Amino acid sequence: MEKKGLSAVITTLILIALVISAIAIVWVVVKNTIEENISSTESCFDVLGKIKINNKYTLYDPISNKLQFSINLKDIEVDNILILISGGGVTKSLIITNEEKIINGLTNYPDGSSGIKLPAKNEGLTYVYDMSNFSGKPDLIEISPIINGKQCEVCDALYMYEIEGGLAGDDDCVAESTETTCETWVCGTKINNCNEEINCGDCEEGYSCVEGICVEEDCIPDCADPSGVVCGETIIDQNNCGSCPSGTNCESGTCINASCEIEGVSDIYAYVTAYIADSLTIVDISTPSSPTIVGTTGSDLRLDGVFGVQVIGNYAYVAATHADSLTIVDISTPSSPTIVGTTGSDLRLDYAIGIDVV
Repeated sequence: MEKKGLSAVITTLILIALVISAIAIVWVVVKNTIEENISSTESCFDVLGKIKINNKYTLYDPISNKLQFSINLKDIEVDNILILISGGGVTKSLIITNEEKIINGLTNYPDGSSGIKLPAKNEGLTYVYDMSNFSGKPDLIEISPIINGKQCEVCDALYMYEIEGGLAGDDDCVAESTETTCETWVCGTKINNCNEEINCGDCEEGYSCVEGICVEEDCIPDCADPSGVVCGETIIDQNNCGSCPSGTNCESGTCINASCEIEGVSDIYAYVTAYIADSLTIVDISTPSSPTIVGTTGSDLRLDGVFGVQVIGNYAYVAATHADSLTIVDISTPSSPTIVGTTGSDLRLDYAIGIDVV
């Protein structure tokens, strides 16, 4: 009887030991799973406020049917970002990675290149998405980071609306580098992607800054023949500066002929592009307290989404964002500016904004 009783006790102890071992094994598995989930949750929690859609540079153009959106990254490491674009009952997903790759329908802004990748830390990038597969304008854009192979919850979303002639405001803008803003300029100031004035450098003593180039203060740039009504056409050459012809004066590096004023090409006019009105308007500013509109092209599809303008001599050179074109306007008669030529819509001028006639 004593041996049977002892055997039962041993059996019970063995069973208890087995149960404890099983519990220990289960606990190790559960513990590892919990730690992995906590680590993943902490990683996803860290992205809050660090990955954002910059609505200052996010807009939809109903004419070209393209969506421009901008993503800002702060001090955080992510593998990929999942982007969901919804509109007209359709949702499209895009995954942008740290490695440059081609994504169907997506290009970089503003150069239109196809190599797409995520912004670097503390930087922002803007993209353009072709929405030709959508039946209407976008309603919602969402972004979700992927960290350590795990997709996090949506960290930012923007309910879109059609923006005519402007960008949505946002104070949380990540500025591009000074080198990106200034490009080839070595002096003067330029405006960066956050609409901030950036100093590109200063000239040495005895030099003045002219369009980003340091020019000797006593050096007057070469200029076109100012006879008749042609004036103000300047060729800036840092190493070869000439003097103005007799009967002309140099103003800000430009040879000005007084006879131009009677033809309406002088400092008394402001040339204004109207993005919504699709027009170029000439305003008499000779009396600053009472500017007066003297002429306009009127609404014209060749000036659809008109943006940048540069005036040289009797002509205004105009970039049209929606028309994807460069248009030339004869302004020799300020009361009746007339379109004399245009490139017409061209994908190589898609989203034309800037003008630089040299």
